[in-house]
Amino acid sequence: MHEQFNFVIEVLGTISFSMSGSFAAMQKRLDPFGVLIIAFVTSVGGGTVRDLLLDIPVFWMHDLLTCALIILTSIFTMIFKSFEKMSESRCLFLTVSDWDYLR
Repeated sequence: MHEQFNFVIEVLGTISFSMSGSFAAMQKRLDPFGVLIIAFVTSVGGGTVRDLLLDIPVFWMHDLLTCALIILTSIFTMIFKSFEKMSESRCLFLTVSDWDYLR
């Protein structure tokens, strides 16, 4: 039971941080490859540093699901943004860089 809950939380965290990084990269007008790189770093950066400091294998190098989630989420976010429906549903995916939007 706890393993399933941990898995769901991990997947949801990866998706949310990937979307956050994608939106931040698109605000800076990066190309799709740049968006993917920023989404990847945002999603797995902290865990990678943690694993390197603890001298254990980096978690995403042994799990292709994490990489696939980041790629699919980035593509979905870029498609979602291209439809320009952000004005109605932007409140669902606020990022740290969207602080001015809240004012």
